[in-house]
Amino acid sequence: MPDSRLKMKEAKFPFEFSVENMASAQNITRNSRFIVYMIGPDYPTRENPTDRSVRHYLAGNFTVEQTKSEVLSSAIILKNSTPAFSDYISPEPKAGSGVHRYVYLLYVQPEKFNKMGFDGVGVEKMNRKNFNVSQFRQQAGLGRPIGGTFFMVNMAPSGSGSGSGSSGGGGNNNNNNNNSTGNNGNGRSTASIATAGSIFMFITLLATMLVWM
Repeated sequence: MPDSRLKMKEAKFPFEFSVENMASAQNITRNSRFIVYMIGPDYPTRENPTDRSVRHYLAGNFTVEQTKSEVLSSAIILKNSTPAFSDYISPEPKAGSGVHRYVYLLYVQPEKFNKMGFDGVGVEKMNRKNFNVSQFRQQAGLGRPIGGTFFMVNMAPSGSGSGSGSSGGGGNNNNNNNNSTGNNGNGRSTASIATAGSIFMFITLLATMLVWM
């Protein structure tokens, strides 16, 4: 949920992708497909992000299922019918490197991607660093993102052996999230997306995405 405290092990991989209130999203049909990616803009550090942004995940051909989320009962599952272009790489910032943001974004997928890969629009599969989001959107012909969410990882100083994560809410990326508290409790992570009618994003363990338009 928003402002919950995450453990590093809970960011290893999302338990599921799901979406909330999709019926209120604009310009989609029952046959629409979606693109999801996750980036880390603060590598190696937020103060000196020379590799901005690292592409942690990129996949297309997501469709909305009629199956309810096992983690967030008000959300329904998103499933992709093809393998991810960039498999998920979990956040592993170095100890003492400060706060790192991790952002999920959701787009309506242009029809040309139904049968083609992202390498067809210039995305380098092996090089995940310096992923230019604006360039990718232009080359892929994407519109505005219809949803997204973020979470933050605050690495402890070297020698302490621990780090913490804070889940973010409704697009308000501010420093108040660094001190978030709470217990997510069930040991599962989800990337769930709420749609246009919602005014905030739900975060359950890993990251929940909201659709806004």
